[in-house]
This record gives sequence, C-alpha cells and structure tokens, in this order.
Amino acid sequence: MEERVAAAWPAALGLAAVACLTLALRRVLFTVSFRQPLQILTSGLEEEALFSIWKSVRGQAVYSDPFSIPFSASYFNWFFYSLYGSTTALILKLLNLTDDWIPTLTHTLSLVLALLCIPLSVLLVRELDVLPPKRSLWMGAGVGVLVAFSPLVGWWNLTARPDIGALFLELLALFLCLRFVKTDRLGYLGTAIPLAFLGWSFRQIAVNVISGLCLCLLLRKRWKILGATVGITSALYGATFLIGGADYWSNTVTCLGATEVFLSHGVTNLLLAGRKSPLLLAGIAAAALLFAQTGWRKARPETVFLFLTWAFSMLWNFVTSMKIGASDNYFMPSVALGIFFALSVLPTVPEGIPSRLLGRATLAVLMFAQVASCLVVLGGAAGRIDLRADQIPSLALKSVLQGAEGPILVTDRWLNLPWINPTTPHFVYAYVYRAGPLKNHFYEAGGLEGLIERRYFKRIIVPRGPREPGWPEIVSNYRVQSEDLLFTHYTPAQ
Repeated sequence: MEERVAAAWPAALGLAAVACLTLALRRVLFTVSFRQPLQILTSGLEEEALFSIWKSVRGQAVYSDPFSIPFSASYFNWFFYSLYGSTTALILKLLNLTDDWIPTLTHTLSLVLALLCIPLSVLLVRELDVLPPKRSLWMGAGVGVLVAFSPLVGWWNLTARPDIGALFLELLALFLCLRFVKTDRLGYLGTAIPLAFLGWSFRQIAVNVISGLCLCLLLRKRWKILGATVGITSALYGATFLIGGADYWSNTVTCLGATEVFLSHGVTNLLLAGRKSPLLLAGIAAAALLFAQTGWRKARPETVFLFLTWAFSMLWNFVTSMKIGASDNYFMPSVALGIFFALSVLPTVPEGIPSRLLGRATLAVLMFAQVASCLVVLGGAAGRIDLRADQIPSLALKSVLQGAEGPILVTDRWLNLPWINPTTPHFVYAYVYRAGPLKNHFYEAGGLEGLIERRYFKRIIVPRGPREPGWPEIVSNYRVQSEDLLFTHYTPAQ
C-alpha cells in the first residue's frame, strides 16, 4: 500500500503540472501576439501600471503628485517600474515599435519571470534533499509549474504588475536562505538580504522570506545575525523612502492607505485562493504532520525555517488581502512556500509510520484537486481563457481619437492610456480617487468634478451600458453630441 501511495503522489504532481501548463498555454496563445499589438488588460487596474511604465519609458517621473492633474498614482515599488520601464524602452527603441506595443512587451516580460520560477524551483527541491538528483529534476520542474502557472496565478503571470516578479525574487532569496540555514555560511545570508529587499522593491508586501528568516533567527537565538539582518533591511527601506521623497510617499503610502479594510474580504479571498489552488492546504497538512510525528525540536533546520516562513506568509497575506482592491493573488507566495514546506517534511517521518502514508496520500489528493480546478476552467465552467473581445472598445476609440483636439476624458480609466487616447493630459486617474479618507482631500482645480464644471474637457466620452457616467456634473455642464454602439460623446454646453 505504501509503495502505491509513494508512486501516486509524484504521478499526481505530473498530472497537475500538465493541467496547469495546458491552461496557461491556451491563455498565452490568445493574449500574446508578435504580429499585432493586442490591447488586452489581463488583470484589474492593470492600466495604472501600464501608464506608469509608459511614463518611465518616456523619461517622465513615475511618482508624481496624485492630487494634481491628471490625478494618477503609481502604487507599486521602484524596482518594478525601473525594470519594466527600462526593458520596454530598450525593446521599443531597438525594434522601432510604437507605444501601443507596451502591453505586449510587458506581458511577455512577466511571462519570462514566471518561466524562470521553474528552474529556480528545481534548485529549491534539490536543496530540500527529498529525492535523488535525477528524479528531483522533473519533479522540481513540476513544482515550478504549480508555483507559477496554477489557476491561482492565472493571469498574474502575464499581467504588467509586480506579483510574479516579486514571487521570483522572494523564491531566489528563499533558496539562499535555505543554503544559509543548512551551512551557516554568512555569504549566503549577505546575498539573500539584498535579494529580499529587491522583492520588496517590486511589491511592498513581499516580505515573506525576510520575515521568516528573522523568526528563524529569533527562535535559534542568533541575536547578532538577527540584529544585522533587521538593521540592514531597515536601512535599505529607510534609504528608499528618503531618496524617493514626498511624491514617492504619497503614492506608495498615502494612496494605498486610503483603501478600506474588511475581514470578510480577506476570508473571501482566502476561500477563492483555496478553490483555485487546493495546494494552499499543503502547508496546513505538513504542519499537522510535523508537529504530530516529528516535533519541533527534532525537525531539520530548513524545515523549521520553511514552516516559519509559510506560517508568517499565511497570516500576513490574509491580513493584507482584507483591503478593498486586493484579490486572491495575494496568496500566491503562501501556496509556493506551502509546497516547499510540505516537501521538506516528507523525509522527516520514518518509513512504516502511518502518518508518512497519510502525508503522501494527502499530497496526491491535493494534486488531483489541482487538476480538477484546471479542468473546470478549461471546460468553460469558470474563469476566462480568451480576452480578445475586450479590446474592441479600445481599438474603436483609438481610431476615433487619432488627431483629435484635447483634453478629452474617457470615464473608463484604461481608455485614457496614451496610445488609445493621445490627447493630453492623460487622465488615467487613480482607483483610490475620492476613496476612503481621500474623499474630501484637496485636489487641484477641484478634481475631476471641478474640471467638468469648468468645462475643461473638449469632449467627455462615456462607454454605453447600464452604468451611470460617474459624475452628475457631466449632465449639468455637457450635452450629448453623438452616440454609437459603444460610446456616448459629450461636448460642453453653450
């Protein structure tokens, strides 16, 4: 019986990896084209990141005053915009491409970072000493697919946002931390700390690995190393805010702090994450097995480190996912860390012990559940695979606004991207505009409402549908000029 289960969970891992890769491949084929610049947004609020990347490409300040015209914000951290902006600018220049290729180039860059998670996962699995080297190659690759291409990761391995890049950098730091925990060589720690900082420099909540390391050092009473780790990390964070200045603070702290927080929202995101990636439960099962059979003191140092890192990530990502605007993607690191933690627990339980059989059987069940979650999407019962129809409004508006006199406001933010609405300023206004504590904040010229009342815009374009225009000031100060199947065009009332 034990031999069958021992063979079943690697086979289930292979099936889960194939299912995840099949789903991801179908989405990539529909989303990325090098023959024409598709105008597809692959995640919510992606337009804000694309606009900030466009500003970086054009040599403009990425972090500007979010309370001044055009009321845009750049919430993510500096290394994300720097890497995506510089890479995109280089390719645009080398290939002589227009700005409407920016979505394609940034989506491709995210996909490359996701693919890099696969060989990195091979290194991590080998570092865990779970399997013989030859077998760990293909199983590590399978784990990498589950980490970066599961339905939970979904579109986030394509979108122009920092999630997948931060995950890659944290896994790279995790590998070096594992080497440090196993060998106690400070060189690994000295490299892991700046890599963890770069993960944070991609996405501010990417502090899972450095926090897990600090907890491990605290548990082992390595006071000097803990002090150095906390001191260096804090100094790097502090220097970033000092160099970033007031606009950096306004974007990354003030604007993000405007989002409301609800416990129910975090619970919903947790349940959605578990549905899309049942392997979220792998860490829980591994923790139960570890404490029931091996015990804290007898566990391998790397297993203790992985447990602390996973446990922190579950709590941290649950708390941060409570804010409005957060989604189930916040649990991507928790799933990855949970898988590596679960694999590290397997060899710690002696042969012939019933809990060893139960642990492997649980992994097999979770892998098969992951297959099922992919089949649900592939079968059309949940999620989406082809987003090409979403670009119809942007392509239609792009042709209409070429050479138009501005400024022109489109009430859907993403339709104000510079290569769609070329009139200036580009009002890709922040999604936290007038949100929470910013509701009564002072905005230049009274904000969008004030600009509409002053009839500042030459034209206001409202996508047709059940939603209201968004501002009652439009009806009071503008008249309908024309309508088509997609938009209602308003011009200033005389």
